[in-house]
Amino acid sequence: MNLDSIPHQARLNTIVKGARQCLWCAASPVLLALLLSACGEQESAVTIGNEEKVLHMGIGAEPQALDPHVVTGVTESRVIHALLEGLTSKNPQTLQPIPGAAESWEISADRMTYTFNLRQDGKWSNGDPVHAPILITKVVGK
Repeated sequence: MNLDSIPHQARLNTIVKGARQCLWCAASPVLLALLLSACGEQESAVTIGNEEKVLHMGIGAEPQALDPHVVTGVTESRVIHALLEGLTSKNPQTLQPIPGAAESWEISADRMTYTFNLRQDGKWSNGDPVHAPILITKVVGK
């Protein structure tokens, strides 16, 4: 067959058709592999976080700071609340104070002095025991 006898558009259509078939044949195994890998059982972020001891938390915006003394935003407050335990916490039903890092506390008669008794089993995130002088330095910042 003489290619000169085939009109130019017909030759071009034949080349394009062949290229499409070749592309589809090359892409089919890749697409099939991707499709099959997506069908497998996936571990959730919670499962992975529990195994790796990582907290996954959707917070929206990037926190501007994580110093509890200076933050004012909701995003930062959520992160700080998840990472740090206060001396007290709130009962979710009554919103009354309940023990946190402190197992108990006393309030002076004039309500000017609060004395917190730390839990004996309190630990920092690195495993070191929590002692009052260090905690005061961390909380007060001095």
